[in-house]
Amino acid sequence: NDGEVVFEMELPDWDKAMVTKFRNGDVFRDQVLENEEMTETLARRKEIKTSTMWAATLNTKVQEDYPELIGQPGNPEKLLFHGLKFLEADGQNKVDSFDNDTKDIKSSNYIFMQGWFDVEATCIGEEDEFDQFRIESIRTIADYAKVFVEPVWLEASKKRAEGVDYQSFTDFSESYDKVTNLYN
Repeated sequence: NDGEVVFEMELPDWDKAMVTKFRNGDVFRDQVLENEEMTETLARRKEIKTSTMWAATLNTKVQEDYPELIGQPGNPEKLLFHGLKFLEADGQNKVDSFDNDTKDIKSSNYIFMQGWFDVEATCIGEEDEFDQFRIESIRTIADYAKVFVEPVWLEASKKRAEGVDYQSFTDFSESYDKVTNLYN
């Protein structure tokens, strides 16, 4: 299959978030960027102030550095959708430190990565610049709440906060049509 929707969810500040996986960059270019029908659709979407589209690649760092965060969600209660904009100096290193420090806490509380996406380009919504999007699954909100009382979590969260700028965000979704673990 050349293109497949792998995530589709409703988010509080957005109508809907969708992630489509393409076989390769040529297929994306042919089906999206050079497709006349899609060009017209994208032109109409640009007129809508809240419509945004990014081109991103799947980050393989999760498989290499955080294999304990790869888990099948089953039927998670919620999904977390993170948009990250790293601070220029050493922001990504601080977020990496957070990820390393919290990987065991997350996995033991059934918080798993479904996909990390490195943003390559902003196609619509040029004022919205992000470096990475992440989708995590949460088995239950009770499991998720347990991480916040861990001393390691509190210290690591400070590093993460120091590594991202003000436009970074996290949204919860409990309404989703499709969730796919892209690392399994």
